[in-house]
Amino acid sequence: MNRSRHQLLGRLASLLTPGPRQPTTGQARKPRPRRPARGQHVLDVLVKSSRQQKMERARRWRRGLQWGGLAATLVLAAVSSRQAVARYFWHNPDLRLAHGTTITTNGSLTHDEILRHARLDEQTHVYDVDLRAVRERLEALPGVRQASVIRELPGRLFITVEERLPAMWLSCDSPKLRTLTTDPTLGACLIDAEGHLFHCTELRPDLLRLPVLHLRKLNHLQPGARLTLAPVQSGLDLLRRLRSTLGPRGLDVTEIDAPNDWSLIAKFTNDLTVTFGCEDISRQVDRLLRIVDSPAAAGRQLRTVNLLPRKNVPVTFAEGDAETDTVRPPTPAPPPPRPSSPESDSLEAILGGGR
Repeated sequence: MNRSRHQLLGRLASLLTPGPRQPTTGQARKPRPRRPARGQHVLDVLVKSSRQQKMERARRWRRGLQWGGLAATLVLAAVSSRQAVARYFWHNPDLRLAHGTTITTNGSLTHDEILRHARLDEQTHVYDVDLRAVRERLEALPGVRQASVIRELPGRLFITVEERLPAMWLSCDSPKLRTLTTDPTLGACLIDAEGHLFHCTELRPDLLRLPVLHLRKLNHLQPGARLTLAPVQSGLDLLRRLRSTLGPRGLDVTEIDAPNDWSLIAKFTNDLTVTFGCEDISRQVDRLLRIVDSPAAAGRQLRTVNLLPRKNVPVTFAEGDAETDTVRPPTPAPPPPRPSSPESDSLEAILGGGR
């Protein structure tokens, strides 16, 4: 009796206490994995058969052979490509400067001199040339105004050098500078139309005919520098204007002397000597042109002209004994008179009466 009572109470308790879900009819209960006891370890070992091991080794060998063949193919292709590039590109004689270079210049620098100053050799490869470094080396020369270095495909190098064209020889008393020489210790100084100074390296016939600019003193004598002194710039301006106005008349300048800071003395091929002021050179050249074309100078050879006076110009002619005269440059013809009118007549009478 007591036992049945205990079974009934236990069954009621199990019904009232929620437990694991019971499988429905037709479903089998999954076995719950058993946990190992504390302190115990379970080792799951999968042992491969000898056939599987052989197949795995064979698979690894085939994979290694495939990767090894691919690597050998890549190495062989790289070596062949490098040899082909070296043969048809780096060792190609058509890509050397001796065959693939075009050099142009407007001055006296030769092909070999330009390569030497640029630190290049005829056997240098076109693609081994540092374009910027070559351009800087050429423009560092005092006689070079500008340079350009261009590389074009497939393998051409174009070097263009614009040299400074000499306009005058430079002569000086202090320091002593001589002309018509190539020795830089004696002078051999040339200046271009902008006043840049550079040395003469070759006495060509065209340089022998250049006029001379003579100075009394020169403080700085740096090749490549621009001389900004007033006598130098005024002398270059005077030479340019005289060549454009008197050159067609056969009067060529041989020397321009700067005895001081306010005057210039120009000497011509016909022994004519003209004194100019350093200011308003254009007006003085126009006055000289009117004197040369004046009736007073017709058939007579001018010897000296002094344009420093603003009104009467002292002139000397070469006729037997030295003859000095004063020539007033012809003035432009006055404008034609305006037609008279009663108003203008009365105004003129008033102004005339007040004189």
